[in-house]
Amino acid sequence: MSLRSSASQVSISSLRAAESATKAGLMARAAFLKRKQKMEKEELEMKMRKQKMENEELEMKMRMENLQHMFVCHPPSAIFFLKVHKCASSSIQNMLFRLAERLDMPVALPETGNYFGHPRHFRAHMVHRPLGAHNTTYRLMAHHLRLDQEQVTKVLGPNATWLAVLRRPADQFISMFEYYRLQEVWNMTLAEFAASTTQYEPLGITHFRPNQMSFDLGLDVRTLMSDDQLLGDTLTQLHQRFDLVLIAELLDESLVLLKYRLCLEWDDVVVFRHNARPPWLRSAATHNGTLRRQLRHHLQIDTAVYHHFYQRLRQQLRDYGTAHIRAGLATLRARVQHWAAQCRGWKWNWPGDQSPLPPRGTSDAQRHVWMCSRLFTHEITYTEHIRMEQEWEAHRSHFWDKLLAKNWPVRSSVFWYSLDLGVCWRSLDFSVFRLSLCRSISFVSQGSLDLSIR
Repeated sequence: MSLRSSASQVSISSLRAAESATKAGLMARAAFLKRKQKMEKEELEMKMRKQKMENEELEMKMRMENLQHMFVCHPPSAIFFLKVHKCASSSIQNMLFRLAERLDMPVALPETGNYFGHPRHFRAHMVHRPLGAHNTTYRLMAHHLRLDQEQVTKVLGPNATWLAVLRRPADQFISMFEYYRLQEVWNMTLAEFAASTTQYEPLGITHFRPNQMSFDLGLDVRTLMSDDQLLGDTLTQLHQRFDLVLIAELLDESLVLLKYRLCLEWDDVVVFRHNARPPWLRSAATHNGTLRRQLRHHLQIDTAVYHHFYQRLRQQLRDYGTAHIRAGLATLRARVQHWAAQCRGWKWNWPGDQSPLPPRGTSDAQRHVWMCSRLFTHEITYTEHIRMEQEWEAHRSHFWDKLLAKNWPVRSSVFWYSLDLGVCWRSLDFSVFRLSLCRSISFVSQGSLDLSIR
């Protein structure tokens, strides 16, 4: 009995031991599998982190390459600026005129005045060519016109940098309506126009109308009003054509971006306000929320164009980096304050003023006078100054061509001519005759002729 009991106890102990061993083995296996799963999970997470880091590194590399491409500025071979009505465009035009003087960029000018055939679409033959010089390579166009992209390319070539400026549509329209006194032209008040339910289209040939910004861009507003697909395609085409569209509400930021992209100096992008509405022309309409909402019905195409390029500019600013743009804004505003202080008391050079603009010169004092005189020069006065300078250059080149065609032999005697252009300028009435004569004389007086006359 005792032997059976002992055997039974041994058997039970063996079973328990086997069970414990099995259980321990299962637990060990479970622990092993758990550790294996954990290791596999950690390995997978590590691979995912590694892949994420590689993706981030690749994205950062691509971003840096894009930023390097953006920060490596490219001086423009030529600049086209679409001068849109009442969008701070005269201030930007003044900046571009100064740049053209500094870099000796020939400017494409209208035959007369400051409009290229507007409201008709621009044509290349509208460019004034002194003495019929059709081989002149122009590098800036910045006067009012109704855009025809192909015709502009004929003048400036395919590699020109294209710029424009837009403004919040309601503000642009109110400013235009009051500045040009359209109440008298259209025979209705601004409130009456805004409250009307029909789309207004001015009769006859006129510069100004609703959706003026789109009209200046050369768009067929009436067709776009009824074709959303065409409007989308048009915005895509304009997006591809214009390198930078400045926004009046973000003008400082736009100018900083322009400075970076075109390799300009900070003083190049200093602007003062030009052609702003005088206070007595400004009404409470600017702050009338109801009127502004009513205007949206009439300005649908301008609103679509403005919104598209506003968002585009915001993205371009983000691409350059907030800190970089903020630093640029501080520098630009410091330069504006500097020139506002330096030019305090300077008088505006209005159309009809007889005083010629001073040359740039090389000394700091001369450059100071040059900068202040340009900052306070009206658009028409500046245009006529450039026109006369280019007429002068054309006459000078024409004179040399005729002179060299004579094939006169050279001898050692040098004849110095010292005729005073200032005396000539003051002695003759303002006319094309004075321009032609004085410029030809000035050309001879500024150089020396080493000619043989025998």
